[in-house]
Amino acid sequence: MEQNFSLTPVHTDKQIQEISNLASVIWHEHFTPIIGIQQVEYMLEKFQSFHALKEQISTHKASHTLIVRFLR
Repeated sequence: MEQNFSLTPVHTDKQIQEISNLASVIWHEHFTPIIGIQQVEYMLEKFQSFHALKEQISTHKASHTLIVRFLR
């Protein structure tokens, strides 16, 4: 069976920014009604901001992978 997606380890600033942008959209849409905007903003800044993600990756505290699905 042909694979219709790719797994790409995140290393570049562009990739890190993509993850941070996705996290922002997801957190705001799904968690604001549950925990409120202030807690969402705190969590994004603390764990999913560009700077937080870059620190996690550079210190090997976390690794991130982009999964890209190919549409036909």
